[in-house]
Amino acid sequence: MNTRFLTISGALPYADKKGRFVLVPLIRLQGKWLEGLGFCSGSKIQVLEQENKIIIEVVKEDSYVKS
Repeated sequence: MNTRFLTISGALPYADKKGRFVLVPLIRLQGKWLEGLGFCSGSKIQVLEQENKIIIEVVKEDSYVKS
């Protein structure tokens, strides 16, 4: 298992009620290493949330349910 250290960026997707842009956290993952782990373009993923932890898993098309 490899360890990667990334920096959380800020994105400005919308303005609040006073017209000020709101920074929200953004995590961007990209690279050929993802494909080696089974994360191919067009794959569906499941994101599990836990305190101080995010788990991302590839899901098979037949088990994918939109929420």
